[in-house]
Amino acid sequence: MYAEQFLTGLDLNGTFLNAGNCIGHIIGFVDDTVQFENNYTAELFYTPIEDIRWAYPVLNFTGMVSNDFAEIPYTCWLYWVEFYTYWMKIYSDNKSDVSIFIQAFLFTQMGNAKKFKSSIDTIADNNEVQNYIANFHEYGVIANLIFF
Repeated sequence: MYAEQFLTGLDLNGTFLNAGNCIGHIIGFVDDTVQFENNYTAELFYTPIEDIRWAYPVLNFTGMVSNDFAEIPYTCWLYWVEFYTYWMKIYSDNKSDVSIFIQAFLFTQMGNAKKFKSSIDTIADNNEVQNYIANFHEYGVIANLIFF
């Protein structure tokens, strides 16, 4: 839940078209892995010997590998290409000069000061009511303000 809230606040889908697909497939693969482990444990440790069906864990394993795991390299490569292109365009727009790039970055951060203050105030309010999950959303918003 914390990671989901952070990624929601980060809002990569607003900047990169393939970010949601990449992240979704990674999360789906982790979910498939947990499902496989649960099925393997249920069959091996909690099923009587005469009722064990080894096909169930094998089918779960093949499903785990053939579903989201198979899509991760392709979708994450597309996301990486978008990410790289995005930052290289920003760098080239600053005449490929690191000092101009850093100045533009710092001026952008100064322009976002009110948004930073708003997010930090929201985090303080969430701490008072112990809404720590919402804080991760705000951490994602702050990361988005810094990097995108």
